[in-house]
Amino acid sequence: MKAALKTTNSNIVGTEDPYLRYQSEILKASIRFQRVSVKVLRGHIEVAKVSP
Repeated sequence: MKAALKTTNSNIVGTEDPYLRYQSEILKASIRFQRVSVKVLRGHIEVAKVSP
């Protein structure tokens, strides 16, 4: 979580640190991936409920 705070602070200040930007992109991508996987899991659960 400290890395996320650092990236937001650096974005506000305007300092272009490629490593921090890279870290924030990875963080965003992983959050998106988690949301998608949760949706997929819910879909599987719904299918499991329907099928006998």
